[in-house]
Amino acid sequence: MHLYSGSAFVFALTMLLCTGGCADHSPVIPPIAGTVWQPDSNTLDPRGNWDRTGAGELLVQWLAVDGTAFVKTDALPSVPALPPWQRIAAEPWARKVILGLAGRFDEKAARADLPGLISS
Repeated sequence: MHLYSGSAFVFALTMLLCTGGCADHSPVIPPIAGTVWQPDSNTLDPRGNWDRTGAGELLVQWLAVDGTAFVKTDALPSVPALPPWQRIAAEPWARKVILGLAGRFDEKAARADLPGLISS
């Protein structure tokens, strides 16, 4: 009689494989570096728990778009209600913030007035 016959051999081999290697083959998901926010009049107060994914950086697409600023400035009129910058800065997913410049929703208009975007 063989020590490992039929299904007993398959069971023993399966257990050996699982205890020796199967447990360490879970997928590796790299942490997310950050999130991107494109402010507009409908998204002035971003909220989330993106830090749970590893996000600690916030890229703000722009501070002004189409001649309207999302910050208080003398150079351009501001949106009627400004984003809550102090609260956003305190979020764990915004430990580092990268601020965009001025933009235009219409790409043709943006390309036609590049000097105006630079000085905004």
